Amino acid sequence: MLLAVTWKPQFLVCVTQARPLFIDIIPSLARNALLFTLLADDGAENRLSRIWNIFYHMMLDKDSLSLLIEQCRKLVPLAQDMETWKQGPYAHIVAMCDDATLFDIQRFWKLWLGTAEFNVQQTKRFTKNFQDGLKNVRAGKQEYFVITSMRSAGPLAPVAMKAATDQFQRFWTSGVTDDGIQAAKPAKNVNPTFAFSASGDKVAVHYGTDPILGFHLEETLASSGCALSDESAAIVSKMVQAARHQFNAWCIAVIGRIQHTSASSASLVVRMYAGEALAFCQALHSVGISPQPHTPSFVAPWKRSVVRLDNTAYGLHALSPAPTSFNVIETSNLLDHLGLQNLLIVTVPLLRNSPSSTLYTEALLTIGGSATKGLLTHMCGDPATISLLLGVVPSTYISRFTTRSNMSDTLMGDMPGGLKTQYHERLAWKSVDHGNAAEPLWKESIRFAPEQLAKTLFEIYLQMFSDENLSKRLDMTHLREDEMIHKIQSSGLLHHTRRSFALLLAHVQKRAKCDWNKVIRILEGLVMEDRTLITGSNFYQELVCQLHLAGFILPWLSPANVRDYRAQEDPPIFRDWNMVPQVVTVTLVVPRHAIANVQSELSAVGTPILQCELLSGVMHNAFACISASFGELAISGRGENKSAVITEDSAGTHGTSPMVVSFPVLAPILILTSGGTVGLAVRSTLSTTSLVTKLGLGMGIFKALLTDERYVHVLAKAPTTNNSTADVAASPITHGRSDGAAEHYPIHVEMDDSNTRVQSLTSHIDITDAAEQASLVGGCTIRTTQLSANQVILHIEKHQRIVAFPLPVDAVNAKLRVARKSKYVEVSVSASLLVSDF
Repeated sequence: MLLAVTWKPQFLVCVTQARPLFIDIIPSLARNALLFTLLADDGAENRLSRIWNIFYHMMLDKDSLSLLIEQCRKLVPLAQDMETWKQGPYAHIVAMCDDATLFDIQRFWKLWLGTAEFNVQQTKRFTKNFQDGLKNVRAGKQEYFVITSMRSAGPLAPVAMKAATDQFQRFWTSGVTDDGIQAAKPAKNVNPTFAFSASGDKVAVHYGTDPILGFHLEETLASSGCALSDESAAIVSKMVQAARHQFNAWCIAVIGRIQHTSASSASLVVRMYAGEALAFCQALHSVGISPQPHTPSFVAPWKRSVVRLDNTAYGLHALSPAPTSFNVIETSNLLDHLGLQNLLIVTVPLLRNSPSSTLYTEALLTIGGSATKGLLTHMCGDPATISLLLGVVPSTYISRFTTRSNMSDTLMGDMPGGLKTQYHERLAWKSVDHGNAAEPLWKESIRFAPEQLAKTLFEIYLQMFSDENLSKRLDMTHLREDEMIHKIQSSGLLHHTRRSFALLLAHVQKRAKCDWNKVIRILEGLVMEDRTLITGSNFYQELVCQLHLAGFILPWLSPANVRDYRAQEDPPIFRDWNMVPQVVTVTLVVPRHAIANVQSELSAVGTPILQCELLSGVMHNAFACISASFGELAISGRGENKSAVITEDSAGTHGTSPMVVSFPVLAPILILTSGGTVGLAVRSTLSTTSLVTKLGLGMGIFKALLTDERYVHVLAKAPTTNNSTADVAASPITHGRSDGAAEHYPIHVEMDDSNTRVQSLTSHIDITDAAEQASLVGGCTIRTTQLSANQVILHIEKHQRIVAFPLPVDAVNAKLRVARKSKYVEVSVSASLLVSDF
């Protein structure tokens, strides 16, 4: 779920559960949209207390509920379709990125409005179901002390510790907050905005929900003179007062921006989009390159429909185009759930070309051997190297200081039985391409030796898929019991597929000049020879397929070679084909009974990862990058003209339709294994070992012969939905090129012997100015001085040049190579951004 906020500078906000309210994302969007419409109405400043109640209280008084119902009564007819919404009074403040988002939001507004028509019996049943739902959410967690809000107290976390627990318990007991000042009205009505989810009236409130989490408490606690000896109840009141005061101040500021404005004068626009964050970022990038609102990105996992943005905002002829690049991108704690590499690859291209542009990330879940070193594990490599390749670096590691306190997390971890599975870390990432200059002094001028770059990327590959490293699994035997349990529980949280690695390489290719054909050739050889990853060879076919889709050249995969393979093997699955492309799509229809047979067991292990497998004799190829949805598959045509259309089952796992799974595969591997089977299986991790008794060692759910057209179809293009004509087959991954900024001083990167760390950066400066050339040829002294963390002043007699590097460097020990006849100077410096800084 994302909110794109336009406020002169452009902000992209990716909303997740860092400050939890809902597990289900659509209700959150509907609530956010509701909030902004309430603030847009005249007299909103007089209703702030009731607006607070609607947004934060699970139980409502009569007046607050009436305001909610009346607002929904206005919103439901306005949201009947996009055109109606655009003609309404809120469209210039709350914009919908696509029709599907508006439809989903209206569905919840209707549900909330419908509760006003409940009779007495329905109201009682609704209230009981809600209260039972809350008990289920908190089941098994009552004995835990929830002190998450003490993070908001910063250095005063110890003062807020007991109060944080009491406030949380009080909120979950009463459903309201109490600041000790305002006379509390009886809150006996269920807040409908908390009561519905994608599953209907099933409660999907996050078990850690606390209204205080989103507000700053340290200033209030400090100015009030709160101390450890103070009564908890008094501190709770101060905390709630601070939260209400800050909420009111924020509302008044927003009201000043949005009331009595029009589409032409609005300085704040909130754009709503319901869908998967990475796919949406890819769609925005695609539209930014070529303004076509129909993109090839799927809306979300388990959805076959593609992102179709509003043509009037994202189309080529949009009168007031919606932003596709941003000054600030806020990603909340998406990296916990999606992986830092995946997140940076899709968000960095959306940052505006400015020194002030900033990307924010938050990490909450601890990984790796130390909570404070978790970022190193997330980065999958040496920080300086990764920052150089991706183009962004955490600003705190340049400045060497931070304004954020992690005392609360340290306290929680050090307490007996403390929370060691969480460590909150918020980082601001800045582009390495700017330094202190208004415009980048160089761009696309990072140069590597192919052998070094290939080995560097291979080391990153090993880190990205370290869960497949058997020796690291065996290291768990030395952990304490609580640490081992945490490792087992988190072993199923895998962020990377071979597509992730291919996307990383495509991103790096944009930044680094090199003989990329040679890089890929060397890298492919390293992967094939590797024995570190126990399933590395099983995923080799998926890796080379994704590299091909990313635009990299594999000499053995030429169309001519594919024709030769086919002529030699004459596989039955391609006998109706006139021409076999290099990549095809395998589609597997998994009967509902095969899913139902294991559904309870799958649910018991959390969120197991599914993958497809091709098996033929001793050959076993696994594919983790799959697309799946529930629905009916309709097939038409033959050979390469065969097409598949899915009519999706909106009930999903709760419906009766089969699961349709598809994945891209290289045609040669299908030619060689055409007599084998294709299957759906559970990815084997430490957290899924209990499934072995049900599924067997192979963890298979269903399989069928590749030639069995009851369940298996080989297609030239991936299946589409019945309302989509977009070609989302195994199409190349597109990445926009640079904006053509001038290339000044090429930077050659020299790696260390391990090919994991940057050893030196060398800038080549051609001396073209006549006066400088004369000084150079005349034998003048040449020296360097440090200007800033990543800028060096090159002194050629009385002349000066600023030489920028993409990382902090040590200019004091710079080495100079001076070619007086050839008229150039090379400045070689070591990177000063070390692992010890992280």
